[in-house]
Amino acid sequence: MDAGIALIAGTGSVAYGRNVDGREARHGGWGWLIGDDGSAVWITREAAREVMRRADAAEPLGALGQAVLDACAASDALELRAKLHAMREPMEWAAVSRAVFSSAGADRGARSVIHRAGESLAELTRGVGACIGLDRPVVLAGGLMLHEPELEKAVRAQIQAPCTRLEQPPVQGAVRLAEEMLAR
Repeated sequence: MDAGIALIAGTGSVAYGRNVDGREARHGGWGWLIGDDGSAVWITREAAREVMRRADAAEPLGALGQAVLDACAASDALELRAKLHAMREPMEWAAVSRAVFSSAGADRGARSVIHRAGESLAELTRGVGACIGLDRPVVLAGGLMLHEPELEKAVRAQIQAPCTRLEQPPVQGAVRLAEEMLAR
């Protein structure tokens, strides 16, 4: 039986783990409305909160604000709020997260959101590890994790354990698990 922790960050986020004794744990994966800390939806929500905070304080919206406004086809913070409330699907929210990454080089707030996402994802991993008495190996997976180098860098810095990227589609792992179950 394989042992390790899988950290998945895409539209949502979750960490799963299994130790050599077969004990398993899961942290996160609560869904986009109440959780999925560090996910693309969470990043969008945190970025929108920063943009709204800046607008309330009559501060310049900065590169982050402009990128989020553009991603939502909004002209100002008030319209941004309306556009975000009109989005009913998590994939719509997740798509806006690209604006955070594209503005990170020019906006401290965007970098802060990415850093906090890394902290949140690492916390999921630590929580699973504490439940099963294991802290490695860690496999990083999910579209956001694998396609946003700044997020992966932030996660790796927080985990401080060897991490491996899952380069194959997750369905290959599901097929492998099914084959193992059939072989029993």
